[in-house]
Parts: sequence; C-alpha cells; structure tokens
Amino acid sequence: MKRFLPIVLALVISCLVVWGGNEILVSKIADNYDPSFGYKLNIQKNQGLILQRVGLEKGGSIPVYGSSELSGSTDPFQPVNFFAGQYEGVYYNLIGRGYCQSLIHLINFGALGDSLKGEKIVFFLSPQWFSKTGITSDDFQKNFSQQQYLTFLNNEEISPQLKRLTAQRVDSLLAQDESMDMRILSYLSANDAEQAQISLGALQPYYRLKEALLSTKDHVQGYRTLVEEPPLKGKDKSNMKPAIERSTVKIDWEAEKKRAQEVGKARSDNNQFGIDNGYFNDYLKEKLPNYKDSMHDQSYLESPEYGDLELLLSLCQELEIEPLFVSIPVNGLWYDYCGFPRQDRAQYYEKVKQLVTKAGYEFADFSDHEYDPYFLRDTMHLGWKGWVEVNEAILAYAR
Repeated sequence: MKRFLPIVLALVISCLVVWGGNEILVSKIADNYDPSFGYKLNIQKNQGLILQRVGLEKGGSIPVYGSSELSGSTDPFQPVNFFAGQYEGVYYNLIGRGYCQSLIHLINFGALGDSLKGEKIVFFLSPQWFSKTGITSDDFQKNFSQQQYLTFLNNEEISPQLKRLTAQRVDSLLAQDESMDMRILSYLSANDAEQAQISLGALQPYYRLKEALLSTKDHVQGYRTLVEEPPLKGKDKSNMKPAIERSTVKIDWEAEKKRAQEVGKARSDNNQFGIDNGYFNDYLKEKLPNYKDSMHDQSYLESPEYGDLELLLSLCQELEIEPLFVSIPVNGLWYDYCGFPRQDRAQYYEKVKQLVTKAGYEFADFSDHEYDPYFLRDTMHLGWKGWVEVNEAILAYAR
C-alpha cells in the first residue's frame, strides 16, 4: 500500500494546484471584466462559458444572442456605434456569429444553467435559418463547443427527455466529425436502451475529466482574451446592477429614426432594393440577372430548425429563462425579385410567432417591415432604421 502513497499524494497536490489556479483565474477575469467587452464579437466568448458567466454575474449589460446580424459594426446604428459616445451606460453583450442557430444557443443556455435564471435576455430569429434542410453539419460544427455540450449533458436541472432529444439532433449533425468521443457521447446519450446507458455510465469518468480540462482551458483563454482585447472604454469596473437601470439617458427615438432614414437613403442609392451600395456592388450587381426568380421553389415552412426552436423553448421553460424573441424580416423587394413566394414568408412569420407566444414568451415582431426602406442593410440583415427600431424594443424590454 505504501508504494502507492507517493502517487496518491501527487494526484492530490496536482488537483489542488489546478483548483487553486482556476480560482485565481476566475478572480482575475472578474476584476478585468467591463460591460463594454460585451460589444466585442469573440469566438472564445461564444464557445466558452467563463466570460459569459462573469458578464451575467457582474451585470451592467443586456445579453443578446443571435447569428450574423450581430456583425456589421460599420453601421452607425448598430449598438456598438449607436450607444457609444452619445448614450453612455447602455451595453449589450453580443453572443453569436453566422450559423449560431437555435441548437447552438440551446446547448449554450443549458450549459450556463442557473446563470441565466431571472435574467432579461434577447434572442434574434432569422428566416434564413428555416430552410428545407436546416443547418448543415459543416456549419453546425463551426460553432459547436465540446465544453458547452458536456456541461449541458451534465446539468441535472435539465430533463432526461430533453437531453436525449438534443443528443439525437447533435448525433445527426456530428456524423462526419473527427472527434470520435463526441460522436460516441451523442450516440449513447440519444439512446435509452439499457446497454447504451451502462456504456455511458462506464465512460462518465472520462467525460467528467474532459469537461474539467476544457473548463481550465476556458479560464486560461478567457483571461488571455480580456488581456489581449481590452474593453472598448475600460472605465467602468464597478460592480453595479444593470447599466440600463442607472442610465439617465433619454433617447429621442423618432429623431433617431429620421436620422437613420437619411443615412440609409444616402448609403443605398445605387439600386432599387434599398441595399447598401458597397454590398450591392460586391455581391449582387454583376450577377443581378441570375438572381431573377432564382428562389421561386424555396420555402421556410418545413425545416428541422422548427424542432430545434421547440427544444430551445422547452429548455427555457425548464430552466426558467425568459428571453425576448425578436423576429427579423427579410428584404421584401429583393425576395420578390428572386421569386421567393410572399405568402410563404407571411406564413413563416406567423408560424414562429405562434410557437414562441404559445410557449409564453414575449415576441417583438418586425415582420411588417419587409418593405420598409432602409430597415435592412442588405437582403436579410438589420440596417440603419432596423437597428433603431430593435434597440428601442430591447431597451423597453430591459427597463
């Protein structure tokens, strides 16, 4: 027995060193975190947990989850530009990028768990997610986080049924993934047969150890991220409650909408669709005839994405998360030109509205802005007027 004593002592000391190091890193991250970091679009924030958790614990910003609409930082009405300078004290924590759709955010929400309970968060819904095939395996894997997935599956507050349905969907999207251990985990977690559950139980020590190692890596990289990408202003390090509550800023929304109208008009005067001049020149102008009626056979009414959204709604109910869902429209003029059926779009907007409101959540519906000039900056992403309208709705919800 004595010959094993040094090994046991070495393991205990190693665990204490790792535990102490993690505690120090968490403390340093909290000390260095500023609400203005939320305006940074950062993959470590998206796929890790510690930066999101610290942001939620310190308060001072409104968590906003979405996909590619969160980009576009050259737009003067995008939050990072709109609030900075003229409306100090209003911060969003932007989490997401292209192809961060319902299933990715569902896993993230489940991993964050109690950190989101009682928080006012915002979730953007985009029509293009709801294609006939839904998200592809390649696009899903771009944003898939092993750490978040392991933490999601180990969250005891989530029902076994919801975990199993989520694992079934993940299993189908990881079919070509090189990470064999994640594929095995998904296969076994999706299968309620006795043999599968026995095998899963036998592998739990391995997956628990992997989750712990990924968590330590997240702490290291999270701290490095804050050091290498300091907050935009770096002034407000006090631990105050939501900035929006202490902000005395008065925003003249009608005046801002008029200003957005003028800016949008000036920046989209080389085409009949109200699309940003640069975007139109770079991506559409030369191939414009090819786009005519090119989407006549497309639909947003049948898609695996609806199942993913329903799983996300169920998770929010189980964990008592209360998002504001924001329904973003497409550019009606452009979609008409491409032949995408208008009736199909109208039915899509109503379908997601019914799903969300039936689940009991608030729904900011902007579907009637399809033909509103300068609401979008391109064919599908929020632009000048759109951001002003959405910012107004988010602040009204958060206050």
